[in-house]
Amino acid sequence: MSTIKIVISILKKGKTDLKKKTILLYTLFFLIINYELCASNNRIITLAPSQTELVYAMGLGEQIVGVSDYSDYPKDALNKTKIGDIELKVELILSLSPTIIIDVNSMRKSYEPLFRRLNLNYVNYNISEMEDIASMALEIGKCLKEEEKANKFASKWLSEVQALNLKKPEVPFTFYAEIWGTPMQAAGNKSFISKIIERSGGKNIFNSKIEYPVINKESVVSLNPNVVFLFYPIKEEEILNVKNRPAWKHISASKNNNIYALDQDLFVRPGPRNLDGLKIINKILNKAIK
Repeated sequence: MSTIKIVISILKKGKTDLKKKTILLYTLFFLIINYELCASNNRIITLAPSQTELVYAMGLGEQIVGVSDYSDYPKDALNKTKIGDIELKVELILSLSPTIIIDVNSMRKSYEPLFRRLNLNYVNYNISEMEDIASMALEIGKCLKEEEKANKFASKWLSEVQALNLKKPEVPFTFYAEIWGTPMQAAGNKSFISKIIERSGGKNIFNSKIEYPVINKESVVSLNPNVVFLFYPIKEEEILNVKNRPAWKHISASKNNNIYALDQDLFVRPGPRNLDGLKIINKILNKAIK
């Protein structure tokens, strides 16, 4: 950028002949073009809110040109172009000229063949544990040639995970994690949500091959969880309706008022804020389980 300033200062002096001015103008033009290309070398589109949050946490938010419709954190993400959610706006994505399109856990894998035909660089990262977030950041950093920022984030993240001083309840307990109420859908023991909760102790009542099985009220009653977590938007007064589901008054969680509605984004999105979610869960459990 300093070279551009020098050229501009020479032109301003007005003592340069026409031929030299023309050469300087061409030089200035190519310097500006080159500077713009370098400044915006990466043009990132994120296909999931968790990926949006991660790229921002890595300090690369200014390189994002498009985000999924539900990307709302940090606040600056609200200013980015929305490219769709389950149904992607492919023409809009093309118009943004992305250099990389980032997916997680194959959420938009069905679009990969189309992206390949359109010569768009689609990459997917699989996350099953909190530690995978650091690995994903390093891979993204490598793709973007932003290794320094990626290393900084990954090192900080792993240090914070390892430094967590989680106090696990002394009494064994079971939990039920509900991600939707109608139809009832649970977070099974193999889900990312369940693994976060399990770090604070406890056992998921649903041992399922499917990460998020659709279940019924009766199965929850028969398995009798000590704690119930609700991971979807619900008003405080509506928790009473959950407690009053048929026969639910008999389960331990209802009898001891251990039904909690939590901010789903801290748990459903595999990303930097999972640490905040884990701390909240740990605090709740140590208060609830005696």
